[in-house]
Amino acid sequence: MTDEMRNILEMDRHPVIAPVLSRLNAWEHWHHAFCALLELPIEHLYDSWTHGVGHTERVILLGAVCAMDQDFDDREARYTALACTWHDVGRRDDGIDIHHSRRSADRLPEMADYPAEDLALLRAAIRAHSGPDGDEACLAIYAPRDEARCRRVMKALQDADRLDRVRLGDLDPGYLNFDTSRRRVKFADALYEAYEDW
Repeated sequence: MTDEMRNILEMDRHPVIAPVLSRLNAWEHWHHAFCALLELPIEHLYDSWTHGVGHTERVILLGAVCAMDQDFDDREARYTALACTWHDVGRRDDGIDIHHSRRSADRLPEMADYPAEDLALLRAAIRAHSGPDGDEACLAIYAPRDEARCRRVMKALQDADRLDRVRLGDLDPGYLNFDTSRRRVKFADALYEAYEDW
């Protein structure tokens, strides 16, 4: 976990960030995202300001908020944290890299030792977060046993990644899957500003 994220997690007076962090700290599944932040595999992440460590940390935190808002169970919260962690490891540049989600899904088995069913779900969610393959195609490619759970994780990862588009100034809330995510745009903006201020 970077110092920037550690400082954000300790914010207890920020009018936008503090209430969300307070809810996260009370949420029974917060430990999954917190552990993902603590154990961030920095050596595997794309090295850039736009899609690197900072983006990944914010996506993990935003993914936890999405999961909490959608009342995810323990497994869904864990899968969301893991999918957010690995979603951009296949990036080769900061431009329009339409195949980075496929490459990220392809690289996952060599970087992490997860059971086959976990891998199928995570790879489907990661591949579906961006690029030309839609959710249904990704489900067909990896065939996770629990498609309903996988769809929820896919949508949470997509929303978390899209919410961090505030850093680029081109977030379109119309592309967010969950109504609860649309209500988190101010939080995403405040999170990015606080991260950059540290």
